[in-house]
Amino acid sequence: MHWCTPWSTGRRHWQSWSPHPQTYSQEQRQSTRHSSPASAPSSRPQGTENDRRPTRPGQCHPAAGARGDSGCRRLGGSCTFNRDRYPRRAHSGSRRQAHDGRCRARRSTDRPRRHLAGPADSSNQRPNAPNVHVGGRVSTMKGVALFCTGCFALAAYRTKWPTDGTAWATLALVAVSAAAFAILITYHDPDCATARILVYASAVAQTQGVPIAVALSVFSRNYMGKERPLVPEDILIRLAQAALSVAAFYVVKAWTKQRLRQPNWPDTSPQKSPWMAAAAFGTAISLSFLMQGPASWARVAITAAGDTDFGAPHADTGNTLDWWLAIGSSALAGVHEEPVYVGLALLLWPYRGSMTALIPVAIGTSFARSLMHVYYAAGQPNPTVALLAVFIWCAVWSTANLAITYRMKTLIPVIIAHGLWDIYVTNQGSWDIQGPLAALTHWALMTITQGGLVLWLCALVVVKFVRWLRKETERSSQLRQTDPTLRTFDQIRADLGLSHSQMLKAAGINGREFRSWLSKPLYMRPWDHPPQQFLALKSAVAQLHDNIGPDIGDWIKSDPERSSALLSGRFEALLAMTPHQEQEAVSSEAKLAPPRHA
Repeated sequence: MHWCTPWSTGRRHWQSWSPHPQTYSQEQRQSTRHSSPASAPSSRPQGTENDRRPTRPGQCHPAAGARGDSGCRRLGGSCTFNRDRYPRRAHSGSRRQAHDGRCRARRSTDRPRRHLAGPADSSNQRPNAPNVHVGGRVSTMKGVALFCTGCFALAAYRTKWPTDGTAWATLALVAVSAAAFAILITYHDPDCATARILVYASAVAQTQGVPIAVALSVFSRNYMGKERPLVPEDILIRLAQAALSVAAFYVVKAWTKQRLRQPNWPDTSPQKSPWMAAAAFGTAISLSFLMQGPASWARVAITAAGDTDFGAPHADTGNTLDWWLAIGSSALAGVHEEPVYVGLALLLWPYRGSMTALIPVAIGTSFARSLMHVYYAAGQPNPTVALLAVFIWCAVWSTANLAITYRMKTLIPVIIAHGLWDIYVTNQGSWDIQGPLAALTHWALMTITQGGLVLWLCALVVVKFVRWLRKETERSSQLRQTDPTLRTFDQIRADLGLSHSQMLKAAGINGREFRSWLSKPLYMRPWDHPPQQFLALKSAVAQLHDNIGPDIGDWIKSDPERSSALLSGRFEALLAMTPHQEQEAVSSEAKLAPPRHA
């Protein structure tokens, strides 16, 4: 006995057809689904309503969910929950065995069917289960087919309708990748780890396949010359590549929306001000741009250790038109690469609280990016070390971009930073720039890429420090007004007329301890080591108020010995110098003195 369940995703889906001439209306199907046990006799033990068998041949089991008016769409024309009762149409054994195997595999799964025909039955469908109708599925298939066709057409145009083996292999790779991508997106489940890996690989192959093939061809031929100057047609091709990369990102994004376990994207600062949002955005761009420094240093260190070099095949000379074309191509580099290498990784493997789970993602994206840049190792004395330098260079920058994207949850900063870096490298060449607009643009780009981003970070650090200092000052001022100990400290200092350093010396505490008082209210934490000298000073000042009055500061400053006793913590000696204590001492001495005889 084979039981078919509708919870399978990622399997082949056959169009509906039925071997039985009789059809049933939607009302009949609904009434049969919810029929009583008496009207649906079955030898199977009675269970829930969704577990009972259908009462008519060709009708879907209630557990299969609503399938519209088309009936069951299984191979063979009827969803046979009991092969002995309901006959099948005869067909080839291999296809029938494959269908039976799929039925057995679907028996214990609980995933919702992504391509249902007709409205879903809320009584049989799980909460949060995707409900994709036929119209939506058809439109999705059309969109994916259009995207894959565009990738193949652009690859065919770039290879100029291939005439050699390498070009044919490249075009075949793009075609196979496009077909695999379409099948995976249309029929497979995004919760499957293997499907996600294949989607990433096929997306990289069909959007970046031609540049990767060109890079591998240049490396295999050890070509060390400069690339030809760009023409306007190259900019149009670059625009098409960028558009396809962005389209791949949104296609995969729509596919991952069908995951049962959607990632949680908590906003770390829900009340972020516009200034803070702009500061974070600029900081992300600056960090992504400046991470090319460590990446380049690692590349130089590896090439120096391996006694090899790093190629520079890009054109770096030309007139004003050549410079404009080179700048345009460099500006589009980030839009071409980042949505695929980094954006798809963000969608397919979102951060779920474990950094170690992202290590394979970083390695895979770094390897995929390095394939496109292997031409830098062409013609070098030690190609193995040069390839390692390419991989490390791409790994450092790609991992940094991946981390920034995971943190910011947007691709725009890394796209802008990538374009700015390529513009910076382009401007290092010897260009014959003529005209005020070109000269002004060149100066602005040089200012931004050579010092603007660094100045932005420095200014941001200064502004953050000033804001932190202002916040700490306001908090300490408020704390001094509410904390009893700090209020007593300020009151004693004002009564004695001492500076802050003199007050710390008289109280017997240092600056670090006093700053710890400001970090947290003292009444909210116990004192492990109470400031005994400060408490003694408080008692001495209270007695001085009783003996001298409010002008105790002037009284202490009038005698250096009194000031010395105060600052050294000899409060008993200071109290002994008060007029009241002196009178008591004189009277006691008079009582003890022997009487004089006349």
